[in-house]
Amino acid sequence: MATISDYLTQLQTDKQTLVDNLVAKGVEATSDETFTSLVPKVLDVSGDVSEYFETSYSGTSPKYWIRNNYIKKIPDIIIDDSVETLEYFAYGATSLPKIVCNSNVKDMSNMYYNISPTVKNIDVSGLDTSNVTSMKNMFSNNSGLISIDLSNFDTSKVTTINSLFAFSTNIVSLDLSNFDTSNVEDSGFNRFVYSNSNLEFLNISSFDFGKATMFGTEIFYNCSKLKDLKFGFNIGKGYIKKTENYSNCSIKLSSCSNLTHDSLMSVINGLYDLNLTYDVANGGTLYTQQLTLGSTNLAKLTEEEIAIATNKGWTVS
Repeated sequence: MATISDYLTQLQTDKQTLVDNLVAKGVEATSDETFTSLVPKVLDVSGDVSEYFETSYSGTSPKYWIRNNYIKKIPDIIIDDSVETLEYFAYGATSLPKIVCNSNVKDMSNMYYNISPTVKNIDVSGLDTSNVTSMKNMFSNNSGLISIDLSNFDTSKVTTINSLFAFSTNIVSLDLSNFDTSNVEDSGFNRFVYSNSNLEFLNISSFDFGKATMFGTEIFYNCSKLKDLKFGFNIGKGYIKKTENYSNCSIKLSSCSNLTHDSLMSVINGLYDLNLTYDVANGGTLYTQQLTLGSTNLAKLTEEEIAIATNKGWTVS
């Protein structure tokens, strides 16, 4: 059993080891100092942080890279010019440095998927997204994320934002008014704010839905707190399904009963005229599609306002 004398001897040995390590790192230290003066000097240690962490990435297997490298507090991670995909790059990360990449990156799907609930904000100011085509699930399943600034994003080549913010349940406000979605196609909008249960403000006024062949019934699912919605335009222009009231072409907002009158009108005004979609003037058949607002929202609109939608070939309920 160790004696008090043994413990004191070990303390002297540990102190000398601390002194030697500090001196080796260029920090002045002497053995006649106390632990009280020596311990704070650890913060004076300088050196290349790459001795402890990788700070650049140039590989071909990005999945879970940050998580697998146990990244803590480090400078920016610089992505090599040769890298084209950052798919799953920060999946499951417990902390996030700033990631810097250039325009060679084309795929950012699942990039920040399922990061730790302790991460409240993500700095994306170093990302060049000008050639990115997929942002599917990019910020999905992040229960801790509170806010994010995407004003630097160039989405002009993006073809899918499917589930972009799905299950990011603590975000209250999202301003995506700088997004260019003119190349988002097929079902590329589906579930992009799915189950964002605390979302109150959503600005997607710049969203061009023109190439979407379907809208996706679950986009606003469980967004019950949504009040202020600034909707996009051309929804229905790209519909090719020749089936009336096709479920995946419908727009369902009945669960968003807190929407303001102006929000509802932004949706109605953003509807494309399905008579044009199906070329009714030249003998085409009108396939009406559904706009489901629910009784609470319908009560906020006049008959004349509802008629704007019905005259465009939409069934309003």
